[in-house]
This record gives sequence, structure tokens and C-alpha cells, in this order.
Amino acid sequence: MRKVTLFLILTAFLSLAPHLHADVKSAQLSIDVPAGKWKSVRLKNLPKNAAIRIEVQSDKAVTLSVMDEANYKRYPNIKRPLLQSRVINKFSFTVKIPVSGHYYVVFDNTAGVHEAKLDVTIVGASGSDSIPL
Repeated sequence: MRKVTLFLILTAFLSLAPHLHADVKSAQLSIDVPAGKWKSVRLKNLPKNAAIRIEVQSDKAVTLSVMDEANYKRYPNIKRPLLQSRVINKFSFTVKIPVSGHYYVVFDNTAGVHEAKLDVTIVGASGSDSIPL
């Protein structure tokens, strides 16, 4: 009887809880970055507080940067990227978008002497479920 009562209370609580809504989008990309060059991916119209999870697999070392549009226009002379890291083999991370707008993920192979082949997965979520990414 105690288990049934607990189940009914839990069911009632969950039915009264507001429905959580999230807008989740994802993309998988294969990107070849020639030696001495860089390539970018634009993430359009991201809302404030959206969570973006990026997973990268690379056969060569590249520098990965995530930045807003103002920094992208000055690339490679950027002041404050949201994230900048050297990627060797495999790397994954999540960033929270501080201000609504366009953001860019840059894969920089300007220091490389060989083409870098990358497999990239980008998942973005806004709304109630953006935190767990």
C-alpha cells in the first residue's frame, strides 16, 4: 500500500509540473582544412543561454576557437574567444552562449604542414533542457 501511495503522489506531482520545452538541433560535418589555412562554421541566431556541445575528431593537430561575430571579423587577431584550444585526436566541450547573436567555430591549421581531416558533431539546445548538454 505504501508503494502505491508513493507512486500516486509522484504521478500527481509530475502531472502538475510544467512541461519542459527545449529546441534542440544538431549537425554532423566532415571538414578538410588544408595546411596553412583555416575554415569556420557559422552558428546563426543563437539565443542567450543556449548550450552548444561540440565534439571533434581530427587526424592532425588544429586550433579550435569559438567566438562571437565581432571577434570573427578580426580573426586571427581575436581578443576574447568563448573557447580556444588545441585539438589533437579527440576533443569535446560545451559552451553557454552569453549574448544572442551569430557565433563561429574556427578550425585553424595555419601552423600545420599537412591537411587536417575533421569529423565534427555540433548539438545546440535552448530552453529548459539546455543545461544537460
